[in-house]
Amino acid sequence: MSSEEFLEKFNPLLIPRILKKEEITPILWEKMEWILRFRKRHGLYVFPFIPFGKRPKIEAWNTRNDPVPVDFTDNYGIRCGEKSANGWCLLVFDFEDLREAIEMLGMDIFEKLLKKTLCVRSAHLGFHVYFFCDSVPEKPIRPAIMKDGRALMDLLGANSAVLGPGSLIDHSKCESKRCPWRGQEVLTAYEQISKHSRIAKVKKKTLKKILEKIEAMGYQLNENLLEWLEISKCAKLRLDEKSGNHEEIAVKVGENGEEGKTVTQKNSIKAERLEPKLDKFPKNFDKESKRFELNKEQIERIKSLLKPAYREGFRQFIWLFFSGWAAKKWINPVSTLQVLKALYDETKDDDRLKMRVGALVYSYKKVRFDLDFYASEIEGIVGEKPYGLEKEIREEEIKGITGLREVLTASLNSEDKASNIIHSISEIFDDVSSKENLSLHEEILEYCF
Repeated sequence: MSSEEFLEKFNPLLIPRILKKEEITPILWEKMEWILRFRKRHGLYVFPFIPFGKRPKIEAWNTRNDPVPVDFTDNYGIRCGEKSANGWCLLVFDFEDLREAIEMLGMDIFEKLLKKTLCVRSAHLGFHVYFFCDSVPEKPIRPAIMKDGRALMDLLGANSAVLGPGSLIDHSKCESKRCPWRGQEVLTAYEQISKHSRIAKVKKKTLKKILEKIEAMGYQLNENLLEWLEISKCAKLRLDEKSGNHEEIAVKVGENGEEGKTVTQKNSIKAERLEPKLDKFPKNFDKESKRFELNKEQIERIKSLLKPAYREGFRQFIWLFFSGWAAKKWINPVSTLQVLKALYDETKDDDRLKMRVGALVYSYKKVRFDLDFYASEIEGIVGEKPYGLEKEIREEEIKGITGLREVLTASLNSEDKASNIIHSISEIFDDVSSKENLSLHEEILEYCF
């Protein structure tokens, strides 16, 4: 499904209901049902906002727990970040613009969200995604995601609230600069657009993977968000000089982020097993062995194989997953870039090349590939420094061939075509990769990462 087909399919979600005051009574009754659901079923704290506005009617709403009635015409807020009846905490993704949220998330994730959890279109055509999460930030992160200096999403954790479905905004009194109806006698509502009202449970590590994919597409994540996304234990490598043992150390991080006790997770790999292999493992395969570079014919062949699937809505994922696969095969990143740059040029891709190449940088850094050696060459091809060259990548898990297969299948609407393309590219990679060195590379990755 193309991006245009996708937007056409979901176009009703992008069009708000313009309401008159005589039409709002059914929505107000629905609102009261929502309040009951949030309070009774989920055990969340709900409190009143002024009618048709975005200002709380009570003080200290973020600390008090006494029930406060919500009048029939009041708007209402749901306090985020605290434990619900199921023991998990409410976390809300607050996107500024629904259309941009679709573009950012991609159609697969967007459709899954609509099927699996409560999603609400805000009165200003924003997009709220509700989760119960095993962890939440101690304060809201505003903005959590940006692009080209624009705030695109807030993350609502502890000490924040979200206006719930059924709340109404009178735009004649609206003060928002981005309001399309500012000063007009127009009413719009916060409306559920998901398939059901259930709020899905999701672990922080799952959100981390989604947000990392978004970052790889050229979006910027707030430093506070990056800090919150830190995994609960970080693996370090240490060589004990006295014992000659290679140890993997897990550093347990306390609730407040302080480094706690270190615990040895593994202490079984002798240094002499590891060091000789490292000596035989070329630092820069492509310079010492041409087998890891793609020649012109191979670059042209892979470009031709991927071109039918390189369509709007799938392009960034092809950059991300093809690069991930190539990185795992230890293909020269410049060769990988030449394939994808040829696709970019031939299809007249109108997104910024710097953003596209950020996905390649991200993938190669995930397997600890030293890109500093190739930085000037990459910048020469791109014409500027791509995103991520100076950034540390914290996690080593990467989706390559499986992710590419999924994207090709979706883009071409054919599993057989996708499998044939994967098979053909795999044969090319096998031709240029030394089986001895490749197996060694995989063995070291298994030991170290």
